[in-house]
Amino acid sequence: MKVAIPSDNQSTITKRTGQSKGFMVYEVINNKIVNLEYRKTTLGEHDEEIEHSHLPIIKLLNDVNILLVAAIGKYIKKDVDQSPIKYEIVKEEKLEQIIENFLKDYINTMPKIEAFQKYPDEYDNWFVKNKWAFQSELNA
Repeated sequence: MKVAIPSDNQSTITKRTGQSKGFMVYEVINNKIVNLEYRKTTLGEHDEEIEHSHLPIIKLLNDVNILLVAAIGKYIKKDVDQSPIKYEIVKEEKLEQIIENFLKDYINTMPKIEAFQKYPDEYDNWFVKNKWAFQSELNA
């Protein structure tokens, strides 16, 4: 999973996502950050009153799963909504705190599978024996 946060200084979140100088992109595997990179944008400041596109930002973040933002303007929101990227609004300012809180929340919302990992044979046998119980749901 890749998570992006708009930042002008690689330390704090940018308040205006579409006018950010760049994005910190965190690659997360097993709830641990395994790679971190800063991707600079070329869009720069622009008039928020005139309709415009943020497609260069969407292309820059084409491999990102989620965008964590302080705010999102209507035009960048339109472009994000038409892309596979999801977004969440956050309240923190420091990137370190933002990503830490996101990962805590993410792991807490994941389904608990410890029992499946601890007793794989028992679960495999149960699913084989009770296939009828869940097969209709799989077919639906």
